[in-house]
Amino acid sequence: MFRWTRPPSYGLARSPQIISKKPSDSRTTETLKTCIADQHSGRVSSDVMDNMGLEPQVVPKRRLKDVQFGFASADYEASHDPDLLLRGFVDPLRLVDEAKTSRKSLFLGYKGSGKSALGEHLLLLSKSDPHLFVRFINIADISFSTFSQICKGVIEPEARYPMVWSWLLLLFLLDSFSKDQGSNYVHDQDLFLSIESLKQVGLLPQPELKGLVNITADKSFSFKLTTLIGSIETTLKAASAPVDFPFLVDRLKLVSTRFESESKHLLIIDGFDELLRRGHLQYDALGCLIFEANRLNMDFAAKGVPAKIILLCRTDLFERLPGPNKNKIRQNAAVHIDWYRPPEYPRQSQLVNLINRRASLAFREPTDVFTTYLPSTLRSDGTGDIRAQILDNTRHLPRDIIMLFRNLQNYSGDRVMTPSQISSGLAQYSRDYFIPEIQDELDGYISGEQISFFMRLVGSIRRISVSLNDLDAQAKKLGNPQDFDLIGILRVLFECSAIGNVELGSTRSAIITTFKFRNRHASLNESRPIILHRGLWSGLGLRW
Repeated sequence: MFRWTRPPSYGLARSPQIISKKPSDSRTTETLKTCIADQHSGRVSSDVMDNMGLEPQVVPKRRLKDVQFGFASADYEASHDPDLLLRGFVDPLRLVDEAKTSRKSLFLGYKGSGKSALGEHLLLLSKSDPHLFVRFINIADISFSTFSQICKGVIEPEARYPMVWSWLLLLFLLDSFSKDQGSNYVHDQDLFLSIESLKQVGLLPQPELKGLVNITADKSFSFKLTTLIGSIETTLKAASAPVDFPFLVDRLKLVSTRFESESKHLLIIDGFDELLRRGHLQYDALGCLIFEANRLNMDFAAKGVPAKIILLCRTDLFERLPGPNKNKIRQNAAVHIDWYRPPEYPRQSQLVNLINRRASLAFREPTDVFTTYLPSTLRSDGTGDIRAQILDNTRHLPRDIIMLFRNLQNYSGDRVMTPSQISSGLAQYSRDYFIPEIQDELDGYISGEQISFFMRLVGSIRRISVSLNDLDAQAKKLGNPQDFDLIGILRVLFECSAIGNVELGSTRSAIITTFKFRNRHASLNESRPIILHRGLWSGLGLRW
């Protein structure tokens, strides 16, 4: 439960100190008391007090731009303002409990959904919890060209890749086990000698993913390892590596299951997003990583080993990975990070809660940003809810709404923001954040040339909703590149919720839009009109 800590300097708001320009009498004193109370409650302004011959000296107002809502990446946030990921962390799906205590180990979410924030939060928690050990590794550090050379030529990739992943993951876990002074590490001779052997050859302590891959792929690599069945000398050289390596990995698996502790050890793997632009080799390797991590986790659970490997993976990337057992793993071990809530209940959105939490953290008291700093609605007729209208400009992702409010801050002042100020902030958000963010999501699936051409294509049509035929005709007029794949681009855009479909409602006037962030099972309907996400409208100059 989140508790507010109110330091002595942040007690009840102090009344403004008033300097009177007139001699004090009983009536003036009562007037002063009334004005102080009324001004504190907002019933009288400083101008009124000036007209009464009073000069107010008011404690400076807290402004929207004084709030640190966050940053575009969790690692940057953890480095520069870790309290945002501790006391400012919102966990409506109980992801922390899932990671620490449940069988769930695969956390799926779209780009910007908070996967890395979960990992950084757990890492920060471990620094103050002596019974929680967390190792956070970025898989983007790995060289897949070097990775693929380990035992190449004798063992097929479908058997070799899982074995190599087991080797790497177990080395990180054994290093974590060796730091647990409350465990049986020192007292279990086989476990202790095995870890000491790994230290002697430089694999431990403090292994780094890139270094481990390079060392293991080196044909001159050799070492001794004491195993459960006695002292066995295993030498990995050019001639014997394919034979000895599987034997060695099996022994490490047996050694790791001997570990006992009252503490929990988590190995968190992140960085999947950064691998998309590296070609096709990594898809097979990443599919094997998910398979092998799940298998190790099942072994640990069966043997009562207090360790778990956690994978933070983009949903769209997971869908593209090969493997016949993906759905089985997904059903048994996956959690889908979904922040979407029906628009009829915007007050219940956890993204609204996130923004209010960050402001409350800055001001050290509960703060509702939407009622304090924003108008009740952006519509001239007074209808609608500002929360729903703000959320409409996002894909219901933490990163989207954090960056939206960072842009709103640039146009805020000392008073409640006007609809015009918010419109300017939303235009900047669209231009400086949302469009580049969508372009980043396309990178790895579509070439940079095709991304640029598509943005020019949409900007030239200037309509929020358009048919596939109109897009195709306009693309030909603009001289589309020879390999331009309009359907392929639209499918990727639909996957990242940059576009949706316009569907027919129950009446002619009813318009229903379908977006992936609302229903992750939805797919592009090429026969229906396409609508661009509201976050793109201002930046691309679109209209109905």
